[in-house]
Amino acid sequence: MKKCLVVLLLALTMSVYAIETKTPQGHFSAEVKLSPMHLQLNDLLNVEIALTFPPTYLPQIDLLRKDLFTFEGLQEPPFTLASENIAAAHLQEDGMNQQIITFTLAPQITGKHYLAFRKIIFHSMKNEEFPAVTLISNVFEVSVTAPPIDFNSQDLIEPLLPLSKELPVNMTMANRHKYTRNPALKAHEAAQALVTIQRKTLPWEMILALITVSVVYVLITKYPSKTPPPKVGLSAIRAPSTVALEQLQALLDSKLMEKKDYQNFFYTLDHIVRTYIDRKYQLNAQMFTTKEFVEKSITSSAIDGETKQKLAAFFENSDRVKFARYKPTQEECATAMHAAQQFLAEDK
Repeated sequence: MKKCLVVLLLALTMSVYAIETKTPQGHFSAEVKLSPMHLQLNDLLNVEIALTFPPTYLPQIDLLRKDLFTFEGLQEPPFTLASENIAAAHLQEDGMNQQIITFTLAPQITGKHYLAFRKIIFHSMKNEEFPAVTLISNVFEVSVTAPPIDFNSQDLIEPLLPLSKELPVNMTMANRHKYTRNPALKAHEAAQALVTIQRKTLPWEMILALITVSVVYVLITKYPSKTPPPKVGLSAIRAPSTVALEQLQALLDSKLMEKKDYQNFFYTLDHIVRTYIDRKYQLNAQMFTTKEFVEKSITSSAIDGETKQKLAAFFENSDRVKFARYKPTQEECATAMHAAQQFLAEDK
C-alpha cells in the first residue's frame, strides 16, 4: 500500500517523457523528466534529459538550452537558468553512449507555462557520410503559483513589493528577507526606483515651454506689427529722367569712346535707356527683346508714335553691337548718345 502511494505521489509531482528511434547508424533515444510540475515562485524546477546515441554522434546541447528557454509573448521570460549540469557521456554495455543533462530553472511569473526541447538533434562527427538525426520533444505544462503570505512574520518590516503588469517585480522569499534587513539596500533601491520613474515621466515643463514659444512665434509671423512706413519727403523722390541723364553723363566721363571700347559703351547705354523706360512706363523693357518691346509699346498709349519709332531704331542699333558683333565707329557711338540724350530731354 505504501509503495502504491509513493508511486502515485511521484506521478503527480513528476512528468516523464521518452522518445526513441532506430537508424542504420544506431539507436537514438531521449528521456525527459520534469519535477515538480506544480511549484511556487520561491521553488526551483529540475529538468533532466537523458540522451542515448552512437559514439559517432554528438547531441547539440546549445540548441537544447536555446529551445528550452524559447517562449511566446512580449513579457519577461517565465523561467531563468539557475544552474546546469552536463555530465560526460559514458559508454554502455550495448555499445551506445549515454549523457545526462540537468537544467535547474527559477520561475519568474505565476501561471501556466509550457516547456519543450522542440527538436533534439544529433550530428554525426562524420558529417559527409551520415545525416543528422532529429527527435521531436513533447510539450510539458508547468503550473507556478505565488507563495503563501505570512502576515505574522517578523521579517516583513516593509510591505510586499507589487506583482503587477505595470511594475513586474518578482523576488524570492530569501531575497525579500535580504532586502528588508538591509537599510542601505532599501535606500539605494528607493533612489533607483525614483530615477526610473522620473525617466518614464514626460518632461511637462519643457513641453509647455516649447508650446508657449511656438505660439508666440506663430503670432509674430502671422500677425506682424502694423508700423506705418516712414514718410519720404518730396525732395527725396528723383525723377527717372534726372537719374538717367546723370548716368549718361557718368558714361561720357568713363571715356569708353576715347578708349575705343565701343561694345561696353553700347551695352551701358542700352541698359540706361531700358531702365529709364521701366521706371517711367512700367513696360519691363529689361525683360523683352527689341522685337517684343516694339510689339508691347505699340499697344501702349503712354508712348507716342514718333517716340516708338526712335526707340525701335535705337534698340536695333544696340542689338547689332550686342548680338551681331558689329563694331561701331566713334561717330556712331556719339550719334547713339545724342539720340538717348534727346529722347530723355524731350520725354520729361
